[in-house]
Amino acid sequence: MRSLLAYWTLRFCGGLAVLVASGLGAPSAFAELLLPRTHWFLLDVLCGIAGFAVAFTAVTPLVRVLGTSTRLRRQWGAAAHAEFARSSTAQRVFLLLLAVAEADGRSGPAERELVRAFLLSRFVDVRQRAEIDAWAATLRPPRDVTELARMIARELEPGERGTIYSWSCLVAFADGALRAEEFRVLQQVATGLGLAPHHAMFLFEFAQQAARRQQRPAGASRNGRPQVPPPPPPPPRGTPRERALATLGLPAEATPDAIRRRHRALVRRFHPDAHRTLGPVAQREATERFLAIQRAYEELGG
Repeated sequence: MRSLLAYWTLRFCGGLAVLVASGLGAPSAFAELLLPRTHWFLLDVLCGIAGFAVAFTAVTPLVRVLGTSTRLRRQWGAAAHAEFARSSTAQRVFLLLLAVAEADGRSGPAERELVRAFLLSRFVDVRQRAEIDAWAATLRPPRDVTELARMIARELEPGERGTIYSWSCLVAFADGALRAEEFRVLQQVATGLGLAPHHAMFLFEFAQQAARRQQRPAGASRNGRPQVPPPPPPPPRGTPRERALATLGLPAEATPDAIRRRHRALVRRFHPDAHRTLGPVAQREATERFLAIQRAYEELGG
């Protein structure tokens, strides 16, 4: 958060400084020292336009960062907000997934252990695993999950934001039943991460299929009570075309042009190469989603 605030503040101030310097004729005066007897007044105009553009485009992100910081500080308190500002990406993702795990009204050690085990299976870097284990057990997720997700999203690539949403869905499916409260929180997460509705629906459906394929071992449950493993998932229903359209989140009457547009949008958004922050496991999961998109597109005649 601090790095984002510093970046946009520096960009705004830098653009403003260039604009002021251009108004005072500094660029042309400097250029005339190098090449005298040449008129450089157009350089002032160009530098002024560039400075204005840089400062203007930094205003909205700067206001959003400041607004998010203010709202979360009001909800959390200064101490908790300062602790979050110092946290790593792995720790921030932990807090977001904890908010999803606690959306059904249950909170406590069982939910924290669920999220901890989930992330330790995906963050293989020793430093990230140590950060997750060292995360303060007393810090609670804020009430505004959308703002929390928005704060996390600003430091991630678009494909990584999709992976975070997929993880949120898998945590929500961990107890075998998705409740209305959990679905509302997932919608807030998708909004905060900046996912379009059809992108979020694709990830939701893919995570739901992945959760059905994973059978929980006997005796494991989120609340500590023994649980019988769920039955094997039923075979997929519908024709291959219907299943491919469902994978892309398209209706049965989708036209070839709509299929091409959706395929391009999903490929751009969820390409597996941009997963530097979340690590190799996230990249492997993204590759699986990417291949599912390609298979569905080929089935539809792409």
